[in-house]
Amino acid sequence: MIRAGQELTADDLNTMTPVENQTNAFVSTTSTTYVALTGGPSVVFVAPPSGAVWVHVKTAIASTVSGVINTASYEVRTGAVVGSGTVIQAATRENGILYGGTSTIDAGQTTLVTGLTPGSTYNIQMMYAVEGAATAQFDRRVLGAQQAGGITA
Repeated sequence: MIRAGQELTADDLNTMTPVENQTNAFVSTTSTTYVALTGGPSVVFVAPPSGAVWVHVKTAIASTVSGVINTASYEVRTGAVVGSGTVIQAATRENGILYGGTSTIDAGQTTLVTGLTPGSTYNIQMMYAVEGAATAQFDRRVLGAQQAGGITA
């Protein structure tokens, strides 16, 4: 975090290059627990001095059964190998995109992840689930992360 009265340089403010990955591959699942699907997407990054990043997920989403909720979320793990390492932030509906309609919509969600160790490497991958007897469908998937920070007293 940047402290009150601290002298700042551009390097202090721009220490993490935003990362993004996207895929246009259509995927689906009937899993009621969160799973990674072919094509991810996923990103690897080094935590900024703030120890916080904004994570953005976006997808086209639809269900084969009206009213059955599909979720596109993400998980954050330690290390540079996607899907490996200790889970820091598990996939949850609170951090995901929820939709239960049969018509495809494009939707996105941005959430804050804190408590990362500055200078350590992390990986994020999108995770998917359906909350009932239906097939969750996803396309045009995007995952991104960028530095979050603030000024503290």
